[in-house]
Parts: sequence; C-alpha cells; structure tokens
Amino acid sequence: MWCATAAQVGRCSGLRPSAAARRCRLLRGAGLLGFQRPLRAWPGLFTATARGCRLAGSDLPAPPALDPASLGRRVATVALALDLLAGVPGAVWLSQRELRRGRGGGRQGSDPALPDGALLLPDGRRIAIELDLRGGGSARLLRVCRFHARHRAFDAARYVVVRAAAAERLARAAAAYPLVTVQFWPLPPEAMGRAPQR
Repeated sequence: MWCATAAQVGRCSGLRPSAAARRCRLLRGAGLLGFQRPLRAWPGLFTATARGCRLAGSDLPAPPALDPASLGRRVATVALALDLLAGVPGAVWLSQRELRRGRGGGRQGSDPALPDGALLLPDGRRIAIELDLRGGGSARLLRVCRFHARHRAFDAARYVVVRAAAAERLARAAAAYPLVTVQFWPLPPEAMGRAPQR
C-alpha cells in the first residue's frame, strides 16, 4: 500500500490503535517506516522505507512522498481492502503498486489504467476492485465495464461506490456487463481525515 494510519496497521495486526501507534513509532525509529502528515487535519500516515520493504521481502520501492490531493483515496483504499479481506477468509489483497509491477498473473491487458487493487479469492478467482469516491456520472463506470469486457484481465470486477443513491443508479447502468458488479460501501471515518475512537 502507499500508506496507512496507525489504526489501520493495528486493524490488520490485531492491535489497538494506541498499541499500533507505539509499534509504528518503534519501527520508524529503526528506519523501517517513514512518517508523513501532508495535511494537519489528518492523522499521521506511515509508509515503508526502502529498508523496510527489503526486510519484508518485497522488491517494491519505497512509496514516494504523498500528494495531498490523493490522500483521501490512498487511505480509503486501505480501509476498503481491510473490509474486503475481513469478509472473505483466506483472500489476499494485491495493491495497485503490486499490479503495476505485474503481480497476480500478469494479465492486465493493454490498458495502462489499473484498478485500485485486486482481491485474490481462495478459489483462485481474481476480482478487480475500483473505488469511486465521488459517485457522480457513469462515464468512469462505463470505461471500467468496457475495459473488463474487452480485456478479461480479471475474472470479475467490483465497482465500489460510497454513496448509496449513486450505487443504485450505477448498478442499473452496469447491468449490461455481467463481469462488473456495483457495491455500496459507507466511507469510514479514517478515510475522511478523522481518527477512529481508541
């Protein structure tokens, strides 16, 4: 992932947010994590350093400095990945960074636009995950539908929308594309710059 809050790190490791924050500070002191706070209203965000990536056995480079314009999307994608993984025991998440490096089968098609991530299910199916934080028009949804219908880069795609009314409307628009489903997902507090309760 590009980054994660201490609470998100705690969620995937079974620690309370305060305990996860202490652990992250220790890892930062050891040079394995970096820390950024691009916007004052947001909680601090931890990122892997090059040394941390190597120790974790990853050949991905350390993420670049966070762009405040993409901050909400980065944090929301982590929250979505954690929710999806919690709902499917044994599933694995592939981040967009991993997909860009050709992980997960290398069947990305010729379109350079990659999904926000992919869920690898225990039965071997690969589900592309597209997160729509605006829930506005259907132009992006139709581009996604046409891409997956044309390239079959994944076994299916899930278009996740944070507005319930938009999800209903977009589900009707996607009905002609059986590989793509539309799902409503309420945006959690951490994806809006608010820290969760401890």
